[in-house]
Amino acid sequence: MATLLTPQNADYVNAGESAVVTATLYDTSGDALNKAAVSTLTLTLVDDGRNVINSRDEQDVLDTNGGTLATDGTVTMILSPSDTAMVDGESDLERRYLQFAWTWSDGSNTLTGKEDFFVEIKNFQTSSASGVGWLG
Repeated sequence: MATLLTPQNADYVNAGESAVVTATLYDTSGDALNKAAVSTLTLTLVDDGRNVINSRDEQDVLDTNGGTLATDGTVTMILSPSDTAMVDGESDLERRYLQFAWTWSDGSNTLTGKEDFFVEIKNFQTSSASGVGWLG
């Protein structure tokens, strides 16, 4: 089951905007991985229909392509506006599913890990919110 990732300082991402999300990589014992042990880190990004978004299909994100891995195993991923653009313009809310996959060494073996997350994308073009906002 995928875990909700909340963008920094928000509950959702506005459609077509950049967003920064974070997650932590763990080893088989449940301990956060040290960056030095990690040899690969990839991201697959899909929509609700499981269609790949923005060519992010097992894309290398180990300190490239918007991804950064800190020494304590924390992944910071910058989603671009094309990552968060609405697929179905009629929907108020869509999800993007992020699957991080990584390989690491425990000193004698090469091991693999995989974790699924999602972020919610809000479409303000179809939002039913009422009231007077700054647009009048």
